[in-house]
Order: sequence, then C-alpha cells, then structure tokens
Amino acid sequence: YVVWRRRAGEPGWGDPYLSVPAGSPSYSHIDRNVLPGEVYEYAVAAQDCTPTLSATAVAGPVGPIPQP
Repeated sequence: YVVWRRRAGEPGWGDPYLSVPAGSPSYSHIDRNVLPGEVYEYAVAAQDCTPTLSATAVAGPVGPIPQP
C-alpha cells in the first residue's frame, strides 16, 4: 500500500509519505510528524509490482488529538 498525507484543505497529495510492504496480516502506524493543532487528511492505494495503483481511498479529516 501507498499512503499520502496532507494538511486539510491543501490541493493535491504530492509524493507518498509512507509505503507498507506486502505480506503482513495487519499493520499499524503512528504519525509522529504532524504539527500540533493541525488537521490532516490521509489517502491510501494498493500498489502491485508493475507498479499500478488502485483507486485511492481518502480518510476524513483527522486531528487535532488532545494531549494528555
């Protein structure tokens, strides 16, 4: 899988920020490179070995996460 991140409302996705290798039955990731108080959007697409991408799935806005 290929994952993109952008600040909410920014145009375009730019370069992918994360690639997830094949073969793992599950995967989790904590994005530690976000700015406090900002809202982000994430998109993911499957990528095969050709490397063709599937349709992109986009998450709704994420953040800000309250600090403990």
